[in-house]
Amino acid sequence: MSLNKKLHKIVANYILGDCEPITISGNNRRVNSLKEAMLASRKFFLCLESDSSSLEEILLLASKKNDAAKKFKDDFGFDWHF
Repeated sequence: MSLNKKLHKIVANYILGDCEPITISGNNRRVNSLKEAMLASRKFFLCLESDSSSLEEILLLASKKNDAAKKFKDDFGFDWHF
């Protein structure tokens, strides 16, 4: 399995809340970019799953997730698929 596919599998499991703790090491900028994209995607997912989320909250978290995805792409050179 390629590194890219492994990363996508780990991220998908994290967003769904179905993963074991992971350790990420490497370039600080890229590690922070990955961390921010993962956290923003997880928060957005949880907001969508919640019956009490407002449209305003959903739109705010979607915007934050998109900003994190852009930063991820800038740092890694490929799209954030979440």
